Amino acid sequence: MKIKTFVMTIALLATMGVESAMAWGGPGHHVIGYIAEQHLTPEAKAKCHKYLRHTLAYESCHMDNWRYSKGYEGTAHWHIGYAYPERKYTGDFRDQFVDQHHVCKSAAYRINEFHKGLKESYKEMPDTIVAFQIRALIHMMGDMHCPAHVAFPVEDKPTYEETSVYNRYRLKINGKRYTYHSMWDSITDLLYPKWNITDWAKVADRYNAKERNKICRGDAYDWLNGIAKEVMRSYKLIPRDTDVRKLSDKQQEQLTDLTYQQFAYAGYRLAYILNDVFKE
Repeated sequence: MKIKTFVMTIALLATMGVESAMAWGGPGHHVIGYIAEQHLTPEAKAKCHKYLRHTLAYESCHMDNWRYSKGYEGTAHWHIGYAYPERKYTGDFRDQFVDQHHVCKSAAYRINEFHKGLKESYKEMPDTIVAFQIRALIHMMGDMHCPAHVAFPVEDKPTYEETSVYNRYRLKINGKRYTYHSMWDSITDLLYPKWNITDWAKVADRYNAKERNKICRGDAYDWLNGIAKEVMRSYKLIPRDTDVRKLSDKQQEQLTDLTYQQFAYAGYRLAYILNDVFKE
């Protein structure tokens, strides 16, 4: 896609309200769910359908759709991957520190917790609890792989002080400021606005079995450590206050490849967990 079209799309999306956005946007989460479903075992696919009554792609935004509803009040930090959770975090650039309890029990912790709990005793759980935890796993896995949802410790200032939790890192388009978060929320429209979910999934899902096994080694904490390194690469690719109009073709290609990778990794790891939980 030409840089001009890319820039025009960003300019349009930059006028949208940031508060209504979600990680990856709906389409990105759907792509991850779709990829995961392609790699489920027949047993896992049948169990997921039993509890969800829908596809993983359909359920992928459940946590965003319900995050402000009764019963979901304590889930806000589940959407965040705190890199190096043993260190201190801030809620914004004015150094309002986040409760360490939320830092330690956010996305990676909950993914491991639900993986272990479902594997050990899903048959004894009420169906509604199993369904809730599957939906949470689908969404948290997507969020944790989104660069805009990875927070870094305040000790990393001044380079990334605005990325912690609320992610106030700013970019430019035509001289106007917008957020790094809003870019990732809209990444599918920014790169290839005419593609549908299956178009994205077919291109992103390009790793062989050996590569997928390597990608899925470890647990959510190991995955988050690797994701954090990719996020740092993203910030170096598009430094603070960069005008996206000036992205080169090579930079745009790197951004696209990173997007493919994060979609695929999230999908494979989600499938890995669900296959492990429902292994007969």
